[in-house]
Amino acid sequence: MKRIFSLLTLATAAAYGFKVSTLKGTYKYAGSAINGKYEPNSEEFNMERRYDNGKFDAFVLEDGKQPFKYQSGKYKLKNDSCFETETFNAQSAVLTGKTLKYSFTFHQDTLILKGILPNGNAAEEHWVRTGK
Repeated sequence: MKRIFSLLTLATAAAYGFKVSTLKGTYKYAGSAINGKYEPNSEEFNMERRYDNGKFDAFVLEDGKQPFKYQSGKYKLKNDSCFETETFNAQSAVLTGKTLKYSFTFHQDTLILKGILPNGNAAEEHWVRTGK
C-alpha cells in the first residue's frame, strides 16, 4: 500500500512538474556540444562548478595541484531558465557583467545547460552532480 501511495505521489508531482529553486551542489564537467559537435571532458584535468544559493564558483582540478578558480558569478532560476551573470573570470573579461540565459534540465544526476552564446554558437553543457 505504501508503495502504491509513493508511486501515485510521484506520478502527481511529475504531472505538475518539479519546481527547482536552487542548483545548490557540486558538479563535475562531463562534456559539451558546440553547434552539435560533441567535445568530451579533458583527460588531463577536470572542471568543477560549486553552486550555492544564487552564486557559483568554477574550478580547474589537476592531480597534485590546488584547485584553480577560473570563474565566479551569480545565477537566478525562473521556470526552466537559468540566468548566469559572470562576476569574475581569470582568463578573459569578455563576459564579465553580462547575463547569459540557458535552459536547464536534470537527467538523473546530470545538470544540462543549453543556450546561445554571445558569438552565436549553440552550447549544451553536461555537469554531473558529485556532492551537496
